[in-house]
Amino acid sequence: MPHREPSGWPWLRERLVRLRQGSRDSIPEAAPAAVVQVAVVTDSAAALPADWVRAFAADGRLTVVPMPVMVGAEIYGEGEDDIAETIAVALASGKPVKTSRPSPGQFEHAYREASERGFQSVVSIHISAGLSGT
Repeated sequence: MPHREPSGWPWLRERLVRLRQGSRDSIPEAAPAAVVQVAVVTDSAAALPADWVRAFAADGRLTVVPMPVMVGAEIYGEGEDDIAETIAVALASGKPVKTSRPSPGQFEHAYREASERGFQSVVSIHISAGLSGT
């Protein structure tokens, strides 16, 4: 049985030879990539390291919306209020402690703020719906 090349092989072989020789006249130049300013919005359930939040939040690239923490009947903003001691005391005394999802208005505010700062897009990243109501 004689050996036959597939019909596209001669074209591909010639193309590779030209590339190796440095002849780029037949290869179209790629247009420069557009730079899109993208902001990231998440909530405090992401548990990002505090130094990341400080570094990227300063210019608006990152916004962390605080999740409300309910200790008994009181509601605190995670990351806004100093609640570590309150939570520790509540847990030690048997008071219920749970989180809730941030309001849609808090996210809307974060998205609008990103737009006002000149960001063209927002990526909003959150944990699974199976784990959170967010």
